[in-house]
Amino acid sequence: MIDLDLIIFDLDGTLIDSKADIANAVNYMLTQLDLKPLEDEIIHSYVGKGVARLIKRSITDNHLDEFDKAIRLFRDYYLEHLMDNTTIYPNVNSILKYFGGKKKAIVTNKDERYTSPIINDLGLFPYFDKIICGDTMSNKKPHPEPLNAVIDQLGVERDKVLIVGDGSADIEAGRRANIHTCGLTGGFGSREVLVEAGAQIIIDDIAELKNYYL
Repeated sequence: MIDLDLIIFDLDGTLIDSKADIANAVNYMLTQLDLKPLEDEIIHSYVGKGVARLIKRSITDNHLDEFDKAIRLFRDYYLEHLMDNTTIYPNVNSILKYFGGKKKAIVTNKDERYTSPIINDLGLFPYFDKIICGDTMSNKKPHPEPLNAVIDQLGVERDKVLIVGDGSADIEAGRRANIHTCGLTGGFGSREVLVEAGAQIIIDDIAELKNYYL
């Protein structure tokens, strides 16, 4: 068992299931550009390293001349449909309460304009000491900058810090920040992606955190 002072959580695919709403927004954007919609699973595989990467991969290199319009269409639609289907994953509230005595933070590559309404609507704000979004810092995950900022601002030692996330960006950022890493399956990333990224521990249910950490 590893004793922790701070747990940093990813958001999409870790605390919340936002798969359907993100996929719907991407496919709305594609249809407005007269492009063929994509299977949800393909879109999900593009999530995790920021909205610009998501849009570029969705429209492909053949249509990068329409990138500005594409990202505007996506952002406007998604902002209006943030909570159509998005929910908290099972056991999230219980595990946040279980670690109630620990400092907790969210570090997400999702922009603040989407993050704050979702966290507020789902009642997650009171659990967290710090929230850093994709447009808070100069760099996003997998760069360690947002993790380093949380660690410095909350004044904890790195050997007492864990990041929990569903994608390679979370694990890589954690490794580069020299903190503990835990991969969570069932989100946007696969077990294979988490293994390849070098996650120290991989779990299938967020409730399993209590089996490894104090």
